[in-house]
Amino acid sequence: MLRFGLDLGGTTLNAALIEPTGRVIGAHSILAPRHPNWLPGAIEELYNLICDANGISSSQIEVVGLGLPGLVGSDGTVLSSPHQPQLIGKNLTRTLQRFGAKRVGIDNDVNCAARSVINEGFDSFCLLTLGTGIGGAFVLDGRVVGSPRYWGGEYGHMTIVVGGQRCACGKRGCAEMYASGNYLRNEISRAYASEQLADLFEGMTTVDGEIIEKVFGASKWHSKCQSIVSAFSYHLAIVISNLVEAIDPDRFFIGGGVSNSFSYFVDDLRSAYSSIMSNGRLRENLPIERVSGGQFAGAIGAALI
Repeated sequence: MLRFGLDLGGTTLNAALIEPTGRVIGAHSILAPRHPNWLPGAIEELYNLICDANGISSSQIEVVGLGLPGLVGSDGTVLSSPHQPQLIGKNLTRTLQRFGAKRVGIDNDVNCAARSVINEGFDSFCLLTLGTGIGGAFVLDGRVVGSPRYWGGEYGHMTIVVGGQRCACGKRGCAEMYASGNYLRNEISRAYASEQLADLFEGMTTVDGEIIEKVFGASKWHSKCQSIVSAFSYHLAIVISNLVEAIDPDRFFIGGGVSNSFSYFVDDLRSAYSSIMSNGRLRENLPIERVSGGQFAGAIGAALI
């Protein structure tokens, strides 16, 4: 029997069809609109698309899981979601149940991504997902370390610049404002408007994942791209160093849509981290890796609920 998982971020809805072992049979992603009633229809669209593309019927799928951004209660109700506020108070269990699977489940999207890493054989690590915002999870002895009020793991809302830019959560200087997909979109848009990227893009109307990847790829030779990537990497290194001080994990994994460009920024990230932790007191050479599922890690983990 097969499993189907969905991962909703601030910008995209990812889906994956997997075997019980976690091996991916098919995966697809669509943009995530923000109007209140779009999600059930989008879930059904992705479900049918992936099943049809792989010749799978509903009777072959025993589990349907969904990862949601923000804070999710034990019953699957969304308690907080800065990037998808229309979901607050909603429980999508009935939407998942109509596909006829034996079991459905809803969890925080980063907990789902962590589950996919655990399935790869790692049992002690910290995970950061870099998408529209930043999500996080800490895994110890093969289990996600939770919190009594479900607020744990909101690493994107730790303050790293006192009095800095205002975040969607209402605070100032949150990590999300300096080391996320939104940060990259804002910086690239500003650079384009001031014609600092005129030699790379012509007639750009929106900054999507493809544009972000191109900026990362050009950072080795283009000065403005390099400054954007260096600032992003430095602030992400601050986040990682703070978490090392707090929880001292064995290793870090990076997931989410921005991880598609991991090979372009990993050297800058490791260099910035080493400079911050240069006294060698706390894991100067900490392993930092990309999750094997990339941007679909959350969908794979949701299917493993």
